[in-house]
Amino acid sequence: MSTGKDSDKEIAKQYKSRKFYIVKVVDRDNEQDGVKFWRFKHNYKQEGILDKIIPIWKAKGDVTDQDKGRDLILELTKAKTNAGGIYTVIQTIMYDDPSPIHEDAETSSSWVNDELTWEDVYSKKPVEYLEAIARGETPKWDSEKGGYVYGNDEVSETSIGGSKPTKTEKPAKAVKASDPQENEEVDEELPF
Repeated sequence: MSTGKDSDKEIAKQYKSRKFYIVKVVDRDNEQDGVKFWRFKHNYKQEGILDKIIPIWKAKGDVTDQDKGRDLILELTKAKTNAGGIYTVIQTIMYDDPSPIHEDAETSSSWVNDELTWEDVYSKKPVEYLEAIARGETPKWDSEKGGYVYGNDEVSETSIGGSKPTKTEKPAKAVKASDPQENEEVDEELPF
């Protein structure tokens, strides 16, 4: 952003921080999985998921109450990007009648008191990860080293104000980090 070049500003837009919400949920279709986390983007046009939940909260009360809360029912549809890609969109959010989180008190208690946090589920990238991207490098997870390896296998002309490593500098550097989602399968149908 600081170089003043329009091309650099366009590249930098990809790396701006974005606001997300993370909500602890129980998927009623997969209750055996217990507590899950649902992450969704903030919508600055006020047309997002949270903007659809808040009116329900205001009209019907605290949907998160463990004894008198409400299940939220998501209607999912497929949408296409301008480039032809397909992604899942939450079309509407409906609510169910008030009910306890679970009929079994022990299950209810275990869900409510679950100490799992979003930090245990969503991986956080080290600062070096973003620095490498800014230099035009491609971070790759290296299972043997247990961290990201930074380097660039391809010659690139992209520059966004950072300095590229010279030939005398080491092209790759491993940083210890753990990626808890490394071996998990991705379910494209569910939003969480």
